[in-house]
Amino acid sequence: MRKLKHLFEYTPLYLIYRLCRWLGFRRTSNLGGLIGRTFGYWYACLAKVADKNVRRVFPQATAQERKHIIRQAADNFGRTFFEYFVLDIADQDSAFKCNCVNYDQIKPYLSGDRPVMLFSAHLGNWEIGAKNHVEHGFRLTPIYRVINNPYVDALIHRCRGSIVTHQIPKGKGSGMASIRALKAGHHMVVLADQKYNEGILIPFFGHDAKTADGFVKLAIAANALIIPVHVIRHNQTEFTVHYSTDILDPTAHSVEECLLKVNQHIENWIRDYPGQWFWFHRRWDKSFYKEKRT
Repeated sequence: MRKLKHLFEYTPLYLIYRLCRWLGFRRTSNLGGLIGRTFGYWYACLAKVADKNVRRVFPQATAQERKHIIRQAADNFGRTFFEYFVLDIADQDSAFKCNCVNYDQIKPYLSGDRPVMLFSAHLGNWEIGAKNHVEHGFRLTPIYRVINNPYVDALIHRCRGSIVTHQIPKGKGSGMASIRALKAGHHMVVLADQKYNEGILIPFFGHDAKTADGFVKLAIAANALIIPVHVIRHNQTEFTVHYSTDILDPTAHSVEECLLKVNQHIENWIRDYPGQWFWFHRRWDKSFYKEKRT
């Protein structure tokens, strides 16, 4: 019965995968955008999580301005989800373009003697950053959460496997595997903007939020540098990968100081591109989302 359940869940996702492979990058992105800004936006309005998040970050925004941000974010997430299936063939579509900012300044650190830990956020299409990094000739290893459905997990693993060098399953042993990867010359990347219940409280837009601290501890253990990088979407299917020159040496700071700096970077990215962040998750404590509007 479990196998049948897994196959039932997997079949529609596989059909979407095959459809996207037939459509190509541009049409796949447009399909995802359409679904995102209609059904995704409708669901987000019902859930009200996104509106509470936008209200906290932009307290002066009007109801119309908040809806506009949420619709843009829903469009971006819909595109990002569907684009995931065709990242390896994106370059075959003339509508796809990607360029880098500050790469020449950062390259000496990326090619240097010290390991590198990159951090990003769920902004633009964050997977494009991984694709671009590997295409520059670097080995990139993310930690990923294994999906309970083995068929879905294998499909997702196959899609991501085309844009990264290696993947480490989250769980027992992932810490040591990550340190070995860093010391072997692999770059690692984490998305540092979501709530992590076992994390520590760090201010995020002026309010304490549980923040993952494991990647900073890994960087310290491996003597790695931490480099901020984020991806912005332009004209629907064009992207810019921004490497920050504000490189962080975690061995010279406390974990809390590093995470405060990380959150400040992410705050700036979100302020600059509010329509491209993933507003739909509960970033702060549960009590905030239970509060009634006064």
